[in-house]
Amino acid sequence: MGRLPAGDNTGFKYLSIRDLVEKWDLQAVYDLMSRELGSSSGTVGEVCRYLLSSPGKGIRPLLVLISSGISQLDKQSRVRLAAALETLHLATLAHDDVLDKSMMRRGVPSINSRWDNNTAILTGDFLFGKSLEMVQGLGEEVNRRFAGIIIEVVSGEFQQAETIFDSSLSIEAYKERISKKTASLISNCCAMAAVASGSFSGMVNIAVDSTPDFVETLPIFTIVASSLSGSHSCGSMRTRHSGEEPAFMQGFQ
Repeated sequence: MGRLPAGDNTGFKYLSIRDLVEKWDLQAVYDLMSRELGSSSGTVGEVCRYLLSSPGKGIRPLLVLISSGISQLDKQSRVRLAAALETLHLATLAHDDVLDKSMMRRGVPSINSRWDNNTAILTGDFLFGKSLEMVQGLGEEVNRRFAGIIIEVVSGEFQQAETIFDSSLSIEAYKERISKKTASLISNCCAMAAVASGSFSGMVNIAVDSTPDFVETLPIFTIVASSLSGSHSCGSMRTRHSGEEPAFMQGFQ
């Protein structure tokens, strides 16, 4: 794992990704997801166990855990919230791979490739429902905001479907699309932790208002995170059917 270089007089201790994973007990999130999703019977349980066997970089749940620690949310609640948001993320991936006709996901065949499109769509629907179920008991405001995230993400999926495989997509259109999907979900991973803990609204607004910053830095952020985790996937930055990157991304090599 890569470690950020420590300055001589910063006064800060820099932690590697592995340090953060261990410190904030990311494994507890995946353990909960295994119990909530992998215990399902029939095909849906088989597919969920398959998904969980190839975890991603864990950036989103890690952001939830860190933000929850800052806002002093108890461990059980922050693990449940992190699992819910990562499950929501998995739901979007299942649907994305159908839209993109992607044959691979996280280094293994995608659901639509190993099974079929219907299975992938139904799995995504199941995961959307399970993610909302996981946040029950964390408060009315959490439920309201979580439902809003789902609506915004699905709206972004509609926009993606309308511009599918378009390698000439403008940077403005791309920013608008990911502001409703990847960037919004990442910023809400921080905001929802503050909401669940009952923190003052200023902390929530700071996290939500950071969405444009995530949009601007997402290409570099994703490349760095992929490098540190050993992943070679750039996710939504590619038009995965053709394997080409949008024109404005071709400078990032």
